Amino acid sequence: MTVEIASASLAEKLEAVNGMLAEMGKVLVAYSGGVDSAALAVAAHRMLGENAIAVTADSASYASGELEAAR
Repeated sequence: MTVEIASASLAEKLEAVNGMLAEMGKVLVAYSGGVDSAALAVAAHRMLGENAIAVTADSASYASGELEAAR
């Protein structure tokens, strides 16, 4: 990618992410329930459809309700 991510506009950043996703062809996104992983999961699904999978983990170390909030 030739786009300087730190100084790029939102549209340029999305274009760069879409380019990376297209190059990968298939992705697994670690979805935490936060804004960043949610945005990446949506971008991946829009770009790759069924070739994008978002996953989250279940652990005893999670605070009560975190897994449910991520759903």
